Amino acid sequence: MNDQQSTGREAVENLTVGQHISDHVGVHQVVHVLRYADANCTPTIALTLLPLGQGDPWVARHREGHKVALADDDEIREFSAAHRRHALAARLRVLATDIVDLRLPVPARRVVLGLWVDDVAEVERWAQHLKAEVRVGTTVPNAPATEADLPLVDDLELNIYVQGPLEPPPADPGAAADAAAILASVLDEDATGGDRRCRNCGATTDVVMRPYGPLDPVEYECIDQAACTPPAEA
Repeated sequence: MNDQQSTGREAVENLTVGQHISDHVGVHQVVHVLRYADANCTPTIALTLLPLGQGDPWVARHREGHKVALADDDEIREFSAAHRRHALAARLRVLATDIVDLRLPVPARRVVLGLWVDDVAEVERWAQHLKAEVRVGTTVPNAPATEADLPLVDDLELNIYVQGPLEPPPADPGAAADAAAILASVLDEDATGGDRRCRNCGATTDVVMRPYGPLDPVEYECIDQAACTPPAEA
């Protein structure tokens, strides 16, 4: 999907695969562009368009110079979401029919439907619909979630679990302070020419700082490891 930040009109001969156009029916993705001359030798553009939502691909033909409306990002998101809703609903209807017609086994107590959405606002929409609260998820820590148990028959219930995007854990001020102190000591050592000795042989020249984590001590090693000889033990 190409980024289309704002609406506008574009001549059909300038359209490229992946763009989206908007009309009174909805939003359509351009999946093929064919340039040809019709029976009157008029330059013509045939567009193969895929609706975002229900519907089959179709072909629109326009003369060169004809302008169409480009869909903006909000329209693309709206119709893409509608397409996903219709596709999910259709599949669930097929599954429901199969459960009955094919006598597929179902559990005695619980059926779980899990949905992972992309935005906290979408979790809140589901919570409002389910008359439930938004809380921290049980599947992934720090992810907002909501769930509800809908009774079906006897002890059987349908559990709907909706989880939002993972939120970063709160920063640890203690770890940040420790990392800052180590960085300050390194900078001070650089500024004052502190003691830089190889941790293996004790050399003070041609040494380089070892890779280290934020809480590890700062240590040095010889650049030429082959020439680094630890002192003999007494």
